[in-house]
Amino acid sequence: RLGLSAVCAIPLIVRVNFYGAARLYSASSETFRDPTLLHQLENIAARISVALETQLDQNRLRLLSAALATASNAVFITGRDGRIEWVNEAFSRLSGYTASEAIGQTPHFLKSGEHDAGYYRELWETILAGRTWRSQTTEKRKDGALYTVRQVITPIENEAGVITHFISMHEDITEQLAAQARVQRLAHYDALTGLPNRSLFFERLSQAITLSKRSSEHIALLFLDL
Repeated sequence: RLGLSAVCAIPLIVRVNFYGAARLYSASSETFRDPTLLHQLENIAARISVALETQLDQNRLRLLSAALATASNAVFITGRDGRIEWVNEAFSRLSGYTASEAIGQTPHFLKSGEHDAGYYRELWETILAGRTWRSQTTEKRKDGALYTVRQVITPIENEAGVITHFISMHEDITEQLAAQARVQRLAHYDALTGLPNRSLFFERLSQAITLSKRSSEHIALLFLDL
């Protein structure tokens, strides 16, 4: 009806998956019989596929960037050398450091002094081996106050399998730990006097008995009537 006599459909492949097809029409039935023309059209389709893949990557990167930027947990990204390249707003709120103050530094400025050299040595050995590091870490804010986070550090590899960056996520659990400590204190100490109660006494006594059996030693228990 439109006077077209031939059609050529070339698949568009993005990451080895069929994404769509480029369709071309001709009024001549002989147009697509030319091998040279078909080769050129295939090259054009390949370029379109590359452009589509690039666009999809950019869209994914924008979505990932937006998700990390608005995440409630603190997130920062470092290079392989440990120097910070990017932080989100939650990181600044939690640590007290602005992005300009943090970028270019190593996370050393967050150290609280609560962890020894062995802790950080194990951390680096783990992530440089390509494994994810998970821990409960105490950090120090800009104002000097300490806070505790549930930390996850994930290595990022390039196409060659070489680690290029690390993504660190911090979930602030300071209040959660404080609440747990309050519950524990209420369970083991008298609310009025602040003295240990019967529950804590029997718990400590049980621990002492267990240790004495293990070491074959005796326990001395002294009771004083007030």
